[in-house]
Formats: sequence, C-alpha cells, structure tokens
Amino acid sequence: MEVQGSGYTVETSTLQVPVYRHEASNIRVWCQALQMGLPDAESNMDVLFHYTTEQRFHAVSTAACVTLELWSTLKQESVLGGEGVYASGREPAELEEAAEALQLPRGAAPAEYCVPLVVPKAMAYNARPAGPRFQGCDIWVIHCDDEAGALRHVARNNEDRFRRIMEAFTLELGPDHRDTLESVSYLAYLLDAHGKADEAEALYRQALDGLTAKLGADHPDTVRNMNNLAALLQARGKTLEALPLSIAALRGCEARLGPDHPDTLTSASNLAHLQKSLGRHGEAEPLFRRLLQWRKANLGPQHAETLDTVFKLMQLLQANGKVGEAERLALSAYEGCKAELGTEHSLTLECMASLARVLHSQDKSDQAEPLMRSACSAWERKLGADHPTTLKGTCSLADILTQRRPEEAERLYRRALRGHESSLGPGHPDTLASLDGLGALLTARGRLEEAEACCRRCLQEREAKLGAEQPKTLDSASSLAEVLRRRGSLEEAQLLCRRVLQGREARLGASHPRTLASLGSLAAVLEAQGRLTDAERVCRRQLRGQELGLGVGHSEVLASAVRLAAVLDAQGRTREAQLLHDSLLQAR
Repeated sequence: MEVQGSGYTVETSTLQVPVYRHEASNIRVWCQALQMGLPDAESNMDVLFHYTTEQRFHAVSTAACVTLELWSTLKQESVLGGEGVYASGREPAELEEAAEALQLPRGAAPAEYCVPLVVPKAMAYNARPAGPRFQGCDIWVIHCDDEAGALRHVARNNEDRFRRIMEAFTLELGPDHRDTLESVSYLAYLLDAHGKADEAEALYRQALDGLTAKLGADHPDTVRNMNNLAALLQARGKTLEALPLSIAALRGCEARLGPDHPDTLTSASNLAHLQKSLGRHGEAEPLFRRLLQWRKANLGPQHAETLDTVFKLMQLLQANGKVGEAERLALSAYEGCKAELGTEHSLTLECMASLARVLHSQDKSDQAEPLMRSACSAWERKLGADHPTTLKGTCSLADILTQRRPEEAERLYRRALRGHESSLGPGHPDTLASLDGLGALLTARGRLEEAEACCRRCLQEREAKLGAEQPKTLDSASSLAEVLRRRGSLEEAQLLCRRVLQGREARLGASHPRTLASLGSLAAVLEAQGRLTDAERVCRRQLRGQELGLGVGHSEVLASAVRLAAVLDAQGRTREAQLLHDSLLQAR
C-alpha cells in the first residue's frame, strides 16, 4: 500500500512491521492493506483508513488472515452506524489535525496507527453526521455479515430504531427507568450528529434530569450526559449555559474517580477550553497547569498532547499579562524538543514557531523573525512549499513582518492565500485566516477598497460555514465594520457593530474584554455619525467595564477615557473634558 500525501517517512513498528510515519501528526500508516469482500471489478473498490491504537494495530498486522477474531479487534460501537468497522476517507496527510476523524466512537483513545482498507463501494456507508460538533468529520462504517467475515452495509434508519426503543421502554418500564433514560441519551446523541440540535438538546436535558435524580450527579452515566449537553450548548453558541454543566461534570468525576483518572482529566480539559473560550483566563489557567503536570509525568514532556497543553497555557499566560513566563515556557519546550528529537523534527518545528509567536506578541519581532523563517524553511524542505503546514507558517511569518516589512508581508499573505485556496478550498479556516491577515494589512496601509473586498468575502464564507453568531464570524463582521467606518459607510458600519456587540454579549457576557472592545467600535461609529449623546453613553459603559476588569491605570482604560473626553469636548462640555484629562494624568 502506498500513501499519496506528503510528509511521510518509512520505518518499522515495535513489532518490526513496516509502516509510513506521517511526521505532522505522528500517525503510522501500515504499508499493507486489508481487502474486504470480493468486487466484480477493480473500479468498484474504495480505499478507506481505519485509525486505531498501537495494541489493536499489532493484533491486526500480525493476523494471518481476515477472521472473526480480526473483526472483533477492528469493530467499534456508535449510534451513528451501530457495531462495525469505522473508517475515514482521508489519510493522515489530508487531515487538518490528528483528532479530526479519529474520535468516533466518542471517548476513544487517540489514534496512533492507520490501517488502509480496500472495501467494495456497495459495502461502505458514509455516516455524514451534520451536527455542528461533527463538522469536518468524514466517517464511514462497514458491517460484518457472516462467519467468513464478509462485509456488507446494513442500511438501517437508526433514528427511527432508537425512537421505537425509547417509546417501548417508556411504556413498559416508565419514563424514569434507567434503561429508558439511556435510550433517551442515545437518541439525543444521534439527533445531535444529524444536526437536529433543538430536539437533541431537549432530550439531553431530559436524560440528564432523570439520571441525576436516579443515579446522582457524580455517576459516570450522569457525567457523560453533562459533557454531551455542554458540548452541544457550546457548539450552538450557548457558552454561558454550558459552563455550569462542565463544572459539575468535573466535580462528579473527581468525587467518583479521583483527580488523576483519565475521565477526570478529560472533563478538566473540556472545562479548561470552555473557560478559555469565555475569556475567563484566571479560571482556565490552573486547569491547564494541572493537565500539563499530569501529561508531563505520564506521557513525557515531548509528547504531542503535552506540547499542545503547553501551547494553550502559553496563550493564557500571555492573556493574563504573564508574558515572561509564557516566553520561558515556550523556550523550555523548544529547547527540550531540540535536544531530544532534533532540530527538524515536526514537534521541534512547531515549538520553534510557537516561541516565535510569543516573542512577536511581546514586540520582539527582531527575535521572532529568524525563528519563524527557520521553521518555514524546514517545513518547505520537508513537506513542500504548498503543504498546509508550510502555508500556515508562511501566514505566521507575514503576521510578524506586518509592521517592519509590509510589502513582504503582503506577498506572503497572498502566497499563503493562493496555496490554501488550491489545497484546502475557499472556505477552509486556514484559507480564511490568510484572507483575514491580508485584509487587516490592507486596512492598515489605507488600501480600503481592497480591504473591504477581503473582509466581505471572509465574512460571507464564515457565515455560510460557521453561522452568523460564531466568534470567528463576529470577528470578521467587526473587521468589515472598521473598514466601512473609515470609508464613510457609517450606517452599515453601525449595524455590523451592533450585531457584533449583541453576539459577543450573548456568548461571552457583558464584562468580557471582547464585548467591551465592541462597545469602543460602536462608540467610534456613533461619534463619526455625529450622534454624540449616544456615543457618550456607550463610551461610559465601556469605561466602567474596563475599570472594573483592568483597573483605573491600565492602558486600555486610559485610551477609553481619552475617547470619552473627546466626545465630551465635541459637545462643548469643555470643563468635564478637562477634568477627565486631569484624572488621566493622575492615573498615569
């Protein structure tokens, strides 16, 4: 079996089985393939990829033939397709990230190996989950049929089947019986995967209420439903509703399983990411520190999951103003990987790029630039100029060069944009990140007509792919509003600013820094429209929120106070403006 993507090296597994190792994800692909069924013609076969653990891979790779014992090793269980062999249509080089197609059934261990499967087209079924939590998944299911291990796809309507089961249990056992509640939970998960979020949410809540009353808040079944409901709420933008559920799930795991159980750590990770998305960095930081400590001790400091936690903690430390610690953490990770893995290992290069980004965030672009250039050069040699990892590094290098070398930054943004469009498509997140960066650069350079075109396209793509109220979509709306304000299209700019404010307030809360920043953008538009009374009201609201969150001497608070003073002065209230200026001088 020969894989088609780039970034693979040939090696042997610990049982001396030849494999291709995909460097970016560290997943090993078997050099052979399992053929399932006998096709009428070669053209009737598809190649799919089954992702699994090292232990299961060794059982598969050492089997003499396709047997029922082998199927029992491959098969998994999910309400998306019942019991069968789950696979992806994508090899590792085609995945945006390793977890993209590897987490079905939910809770499965991270994939380490990939088994190519040659499958008759008539026997493979694309599950096509439609829920927002399943975006990007490419899930195929194959079913074992008879004693010889031949495969067929059982075309069954799982949704109808689980509805009938739930109704039968409700009638025979009662609505509060444990089996009834489990059937409600399974149906909710299936509806979630099919994109029927309203009904899924209602059923998750029904199951959770019943299981909490029946089994207690810390029972594993109850905690699983808490996590499922919290994940659905977060995917629907109801982040504040998801938070207490995620907190309760972690407490339940800690009480029942202890602080170091894998399920407890999974709940801690879920809560950490949720707190981070809400901007509650103080609450998220100790959770990420706890995860990092456990992963270092149990997985090793250079393990991919450990380093991912390092990167998340670095971002939090930067947001909390602990930039020195963030830099030390990034440098330690980079030096450790370089010593243990070598200068051009994929994880070393990722650590190098992360260190460059941290340095750039501290206005140390002179130190960040050579690191990012080195990482990009290595990726280009190893993976090719048009590989998504290389292009993502190109975009990061453009970010670093925006202030110092804007002409080169623009060329790099355009190169990354072309490459991402060609390899990933116009609506891929990496494509839109390149477009976003280019739009911001053009805005800063005063090329507003070109910037508007970039920002409009980015907003349209994100609205279509993510929905109108998702954070990235709101970011694009905010960028477009700023361009329109500078171009004098004030009515449309105001509508966009109000939309962004409303969306961030609903998702993040009234006191979140991004919500408060939205107030500043709206105030600037209102001031430009001459609606000074409205602008003053919005400025005062922003200033109060920032003073409570940041303190009176913070630079952002001072900038907001300057804007308010300008609005007061424009209304002829010179005395009030002067008093505000005097208070600013004292605060400095």
